[in-house]
Amino acid sequence: MTDRPPLLEEKIPFERLGEIARTGTLWAILDACDAPEVPPKVHQLGSTKAVSLYKGQAGVAYSGIAPYLVSVDEALLAWIGQTLWTTPWGIFAQADGDLERLRTHFRKFLLVEDSKARRMYFRFYDPRVLQTFLRTCNDAELNEFFGPIRQILLVHGGEDQMPLLNFQRAVRTAQAPDNKPGLRGDAAP
Repeated sequence: MTDRPPLLEEKIPFERLGEIARTGTLWAILDACDAPEVPPKVHQLGSTKAVSLYKGQAGVAYSGIAPYLVSVDEALLAWIGQTLWTTPWGIFAQADGDLERLRTHFRKFLLVEDSKARRMYFRFYDPRVLQTFLRTCNDAELNEFFGPIRQILLVHGGEDQMPLLNFQRAVRTAQAPDNKPGLRGDAAP
C-alpha cells in the first residue's frame, strides 16, 4: 500500500484550463440553479455539445435549474470565466470519452438515499458540496465517483487560482482496511 493520500489537491492558474480545453478533454457541469444564464447558453451550444443530466419529465420540469454537462472549448471557457466565475456555477472535469458516456456516468450520482432510505437529489456538481464529499470518500468510493475522470477542478468564485482535486487511483491487491475487496488500478473502465 502507498503512503500517499487517495485524493491530491493542488492550486493551478486559470490558464491551465485553456491548455486542457485545447486537448478536447475538458468538460463542465453547469448548474442552472445558481446561474440563470446557463439554460440559454446550453440551448445555443446545441445537443452535440451540451445535455441536461436530467432526463424525461424531470428534464422538462427542471430545465431552468438543471445541471448541464458541456464540452468545454476555449470560447466556452472564456464565457464561463466572464459570466459565471464569481458564483458557485458548477465544476470542471478532465476526461476522455463522449458526451453520452460522461452523462451516463454522472447521472449515477444524481439521486442518493439517506439513512431512512428516502431518495433525494445529490448536488455533487456544486463545488461547495463536492469538495466536502470527496474529502470524506474512501478509496472504493473515489474509484466509483471518478470512473473515467482524470481530475476534477473546483472553482472558488473570483480567485485567480482554484483547487484542483487530482485523484490518483491506488493500486491494491490485498484486502482494503475497510474490509472491502482490494482495488486494482488496471481495472478502471
